[in-house]
Amino acid sequence: MKAILILLLLLLSGTVSADEGFWVSNRIRVGYDRFFTSTQFKLSEELTHQFSFDAGALLKVNDMAYVEPRYVLKLPKLDEEIEHQIRLSFKFVFKH
Repeated sequence: MKAILILLLLLLSGTVSADEGFWVSNRIRVGYDRFFTSTQFKLSEELTHQFSFDAGALLKVNDMAYVEPRYVLKLPKLDEEIEHQIRLSFKFVFKH
């Protein structure tokens, strides 16, 4: 089963992006039981800032797999619109 999960993870394509320059970020995440909420503040080199809020749940599928659906609300930088996102994360824990 572990080999199948690892193979599936390697077959999934992904995109990676990075911002050039210096930036500072602060994230606070609190939760109770399987539900959580968090806020994040990011300040970049161009003196622009971004604030985001998200809420979700960490759902246990079995002893190895977790699914984390969450809603993210990003408040705009200067002259931009509010951004709404729905994210889905998969977490796998391998123990020997």
